Amino acid sequence: MALWPIFGNDLLITAIRITLSDDKVIHTGFIFDGKGNIDVVEVEPKLELAEDGLTQKSVNLRVKDERGTRREITGKLIANFPLPYDGNILNEAMFEYQLGERVGHGLFEYNTRL
Repeated sequence: MALWPIFGNDLLITAIRITLSDDKVIHTGFIFDGKGNIDVVEVEPKLELAEDGLTQKSVNLRVKDERGTRREITGKLIANFPLPYDGNILNEAMFEYQLGERVGHGLFEYNTRL
């Protein structure tokens, strides 16, 4: 899964969590704070899926950066475009996100095997 919420010119986040076939998890991404990039070191999502069991409906995401700062982001689905390929579905979705009082928008990619 990968999220790109944009909360304005001074705050955007790229948060990526990849689970490999051996259940190893990779956390990566960055936070742009208006001055520079800060590496993301931990991405912990709680996902709510639609009735189809494949489409992301909402997310509660906790992101930790290299400085130890933790941010909690919530998001809800606006629109989804499923892309089937090679026994998978990649859902390209537009989400509305909230971080504290800030509201933003951006993509949320969620891949699942069929």
